Amino acid sequence: MFVKDIDRKLDMYMVVSFRGESDFFSIFRKYGGYAPAYGYSQGSDVFLDVFMMRNGKTHVSELLKPFGIVTKGDYDVIRGKREQTAGTNALFVDLLGIPSLIMNGLYVEGGELYAEMRFHHSSMSAVSDVIGRFSREMKNFTLRSLGPSPGITRMLDRINARFPLFVVGYEGLLPPNPVTGQIRNVERITEPNFAYASPEGYRVVVYSRDELDASITRGVISRDEGILETYGSTPFVLDFWRTSGDRHIPRYAVFAKISEGKFTAFAFIPALVAEDELNAIYEVAERHPDSGFRLSCFTPYDEGIWEWL
Repeated sequence: MFVKDIDRKLDMYMVVSFRGESDFFSIFRKYGGYAPAYGYSQGSDVFLDVFMMRNGKTHVSELLKPFGIVTKGDYDVIRGKREQTAGTNALFVDLLGIPSLIMNGLYVEGGELYAEMRFHHSSMSAVSDVIGRFSREMKNFTLRSLGPSPGITRMLDRINARFPLFVVGYEGLLPPNPVTGQIRNVERITEPNFAYASPEGYRVVVYSRDELDASITRGVISRDEGILETYGSTPFVLDFWRTSGDRHIPRYAVFAKISEGKFTAFAFIPALVAEDELNAIYEVAERHPDSGFRLSCFTPYDEGIWEWL
């Protein structure tokens, strides 16, 4: 089973934008251009990391000083916290809490924050309700697009054209899960949603090749299409996710193939943070000697990967 086999199983696509009025966003209006971003929630706190390539504009660096710049190679990471990104908190918490919805693209352009998302049509009512509420209550919120999904492969192609991507793959042992354990012998691909965290762990959309058995009742998104949602709590993966977050490493997509109690995960990240990602994963592997870790892929993004991934 390949990722291209589930390319449009999340068959809906949406783009929304938010025009921030705080100093945090005004800087990007002055800076202009395109800046990749990464947003995620931890409990009631929401963070927004924005990645800016250095271009010799010294006044930009001066403007960014109050926001706690993290300097990395040829770029800077600016982390906006709750008080600096007021208005985006509900955007992340409410939208990312919708079943099946996964954010695959986040960026700042012209002082506006744009978010690209995929979801299954069965969640259309929930999405519609949130859009309606945001449109009424948030004057700076704009729905840019809503319709059929172009597919995750095409979305990543477009992201790569604007900001080069890298693919990092690794293997590990998979602990039992009360939901996915019921389809343990069925070939499947999972898509973790690390942007949404809860006490139960990180949310995971599970794609099975076949229709889900009637005995599976928890987290079903589409029984006919073999899609369900659950939570993952693999210690190695949790530690890796938190370590990567501490190092300001965004992920545009993550897929994992599941087979015989093992997983092989592939993360799509900006090429400029690939070395940081590699260092982080080996650091985490040292803390989990029984995880079964093995690096399996470390390569620049190319459309040809869909023939083997």
